[in-house]
Amino acid sequence: MYRNVLIICLLVLAFRNDGTHFEYAGLGLETDLNSLKQRYPTSIVQDRSAWLSKADSHDEVHYIEKRSIDGKEEIRIIFERPEDQLDKKPASWLDGQYARHPKCKTILQKLTQLYKPPMKERHWVEERLNHLIRTWSSSTETMDLDCYNIDGQGEFLAVELTIRAKNVLP
Repeated sequence: MYRNVLIICLLVLAFRNDGTHFEYAGLGLETDLNSLKQRYPTSIVQDRSAWLSKADSHDEVHYIEKRSIDGKEEIRIIFERPEDQLDKKPASWLDGQYARHPKCKTILQKLTQLYKPPMKERHWVEERLNHLIRTWSSSTETMDLDCYNIDGQGEFLAVELTIRAKNVLP
């Protein structure tokens, strides 16, 4: 019995991303902030943040922020398209949500191809938004994809991807 449990645990660990450094669209904890101005020449890059111009935006990335929380580094990749980058003004708030955010399944598919399915999912509700957070984990980092739908209906839309270090950096 215990031998079978041990074998199952070892197999699960073998298929997980131990030691993996997560990234999306070439952005991860190793991203050098000094290189962002060269990488995104027509965007606004200040301090530890970058607001991507329409010309520089790729892979649905529109805002990047690197920060440290309690000594642990993280990078937030925001998928929400600024209103001034839309091709036409949405007719309603609801239409605006679908125009400004990519479909979650598109981002999820890319991440699953690279890192296998997420290890955990959790739901939470914020007013009309029903969030679904999917989490991947390695020995050094976690990666959370935050998606939502409105009033529990319709397709899930991607809000942001956050990659966090598990340990405090010296």
